[in-house]
Amino acid sequence: MGAATDNGGLAFRARFGENGAVDAQHGRAEEAGEQMHSELDAIQERLRSLKRTLDAREALVEVDDEQSVELAAPSPPRFGA
Repeated sequence: MGAATDNGGLAFRARFGENGAVDAQHGRAEEAGEQMHSELDAIQERLRSLKRTLDAREALVEVDDEQSVELAAPSPPRFGA
């Protein structure tokens, strides 16, 4: 029984030793994840900015369309002028 206990202890220590590498990889993965989220935030902000620009341009086009309709409509006759 003593030998079996020793083998279990060795196996545990070997697995525990591997955890150091896993912890280092986890740290790098966590850092990469944070960078990815930061880049994603920047992309989303850029998209919001582009959307605002597009909305503003579309609003101008609508105003231009309304004005062109008004300008194309015949003006009412002016009496006494």
